[in-house]
Amino acid sequence: MSTVTGSGTRSSQNRLVALVAGVLGVVALVFAIVYLASGHHILRFGASAIATVVLLAAAWWFGLRKSGK
Repeated sequence: MSTVTGSGTRSSQNRLVALVAGVLGVVALVFAIVYLASGHHILRFGASAIATVVLLAAAWWFGLRKSGK
């Protein structure tokens, strides 16, 4: 059994967080479009749009982070 510590683990964790945030951001975007198309769920659209921006920004941020010390 081998353990990896240091920058290799941190880099893979950043990649995983970016991937999860990106997928959830796309799902939130789909929900926002559906709520906007229905017309009468404007508050749900607003919440989904805000969640989309936050999640995609987090994915971008974690995707750009370097694993330096």
